[in-house]
Formats: sequence, C-alpha cells, structure tokens
Amino acid sequence: MQNLLAVGLVGGFLGSGKTTLLNRLLQHDGGADQRTAVLVNDFGDLNIDARLIREVRGKTLHLQSGCICCSIRDDLVDELMHLRAHHPEVERVWIEASGLSDVGNILRTLALSRTRHAVRLESVLTLVDAASVPGGLPREARELVARQARDAWLVILNRCDLAGPAQLAAARQWLAQHAPDTPVYATSQARVPRALLEGADRREIQGDTAADVPAFESLSRRYARAFEREALLAMLARHQASVLRSKGVLQLADAPRLQTVLQGVGRYHSLRAAGPWREASPTSEIVLIWPQGAAEADALDAALEACLA
Repeated sequence: MQNLLAVGLVGGFLGSGKTTLLNRLLQHDGGADQRTAVLVNDFGDLNIDARLIREVRGKTLHLQSGCICCSIRDDLVDELMHLRAHHPEVERVWIEASGLSDVGNILRTLALSRTRHAVRLESVLTLVDAASVPGGLPREARELVARQARDAWLVILNRCDLAGPAQLAAARQWLAQHAPDTPVYATSQARVPRALLEGADRREIQGDTAADVPAFESLSRRYARAFEREALLAMLARHQASVLRSKGVLQLADAPRLQTVLQGVGRYHSLRAAGPWREASPTSEIVLIWPQGAAEADALDAALEACLA
C-alpha cells in the first residue's frame, strides 16, 4: 500500500512572510532534497514567490493566476494526485498559498476531495504581520486574516521588529479576540523553532461551506529595462494608501548586474540585492496588488513606466 503524502500548508495575508518561512522550513528539511516538493500559488500573472524559493533540489510547481482556495482548486488536487501517482520519491509537499487564499477553504478541499485518502496533513501555519494588524488593513482584509488565523494550527505573529510596543500589544489583543483557540508565536524574519512547528495542535476540518474571499486586483508587468531605484521607491510611497502589496525581481539602473528583490507591504518597501543574473537575461518583473476599486490599473501602469531608466 502506497504511503500517504505528507502535506504542510503555509498561509497568511499579503506580505506577512510566507516565502521567508518556507525557505526556513526547507533549510530544516536538509535543503529540500528530491523527497520534498513545493507548490507555490501566487496572485497575478507573474509567480514572483516561486522565484524566491531558494535551495529546492526537488520539484517546485507553480499554481498561478488565482488562489487555490477557489478559482484553481482543481489544479491543487490534480498536482497532489499527480505527485503521489508519478513521483513516489516525493514524501513531503509544502504548499505556499496566495496571500488572498482562505486557509479553511483549502483545508476543506484537502479533506473532502479525492486527496483525502492520498495525503496526510502535518502542519497548518498562518503568518500574521504584527506591523499591519489590525489598523493597517481594510475591513475586508482584516476579515480574511481573522479566518486565516482561526483555521491555523499555529499563528506566527511575524515582523514584530517593525511594530512598536503599542502596535504589538494591539495585534496580540486582536488575535486573542478573533482567533482565541489558535496558539501564537511572536517573532521576526519568520524565525520559528522546528520543534514548535511539529508540536502544533491538529484541528478537525468541519463542514463544506466555502467562505467568501474579498475581491482584489493586481497588475503584473515584465520589462526589458531597468528601474531607477529612487523613482520606484517614491512611486510606491505615493501609492501606499491603496497598494497593499508590491513584490518583484528587478534590474536596477545603479546595479544592472545584480538581481534585486522588491518586497513591499503598505508603507514598508525594501530593495535587496540577490546575486548576479548568471545565465538569466536581466529583466524586471513586478506585481502590485490592491483591494478592488482602491486604485486604477492604468494609472499604476503609467506610474511604473515613468520609473524605468
């Protein structure tokens, strides 16, 4: 009898640190050898997060242009069943859900689809950004984060280094109110002891009612030109009230030989050098995400164009 495929789910809202945590988990798994597969789901036409997964010598599979809790749910089931049937060397799968995915809906898919006899759920982790919850998110986003936290086995209250004492206390109080039964571990840079992840309480998955996910829009662009660093940062600062999340792998005019990773959440934006391009042709790929109606795609498109060298 074929063994069940072990599955770990990493969820959390936009910019909460899911990819950082997944990289740390993969390091714990010995750099992720051929026994580990990674399913990465990103919102938008460019799967930036999949490019930021490091040291995966096994399989990295992309689930794209939707969130796995709703619009591409069948793709998730198909990929898991395909892995189990055709790649017996794979023993564990880590799923990084889109920041707009509802964790409970994904769990119901795993429990109620044909995967229920093929996979064994081992961990459900939700990251929450201590610097933005609750006051830094619109109401619809807060409701989604609350559901993500309630359905987790462990909440990782991340980015505590960016939250002052009052903000951190407010985030803890909000979690205690909206996810009282979920244990919370506070940290920065998604640093969590492995023993704590393995000891998270398991939850029963109940019901088959899918929760509504708030509507968001995205703009995904790929350019053959470099960005001007200061112009891009200024543009993102101007739109921080509407654009909740920005991310990308860019070429910058002042460092053309290096890949530069953009990470932005609300008013926080960073550009970090990530090594040479090597065989890859230098390009700039960027994704912006905002609540439906909060921004105009054409205006953002023009603003990005104006930042190119």
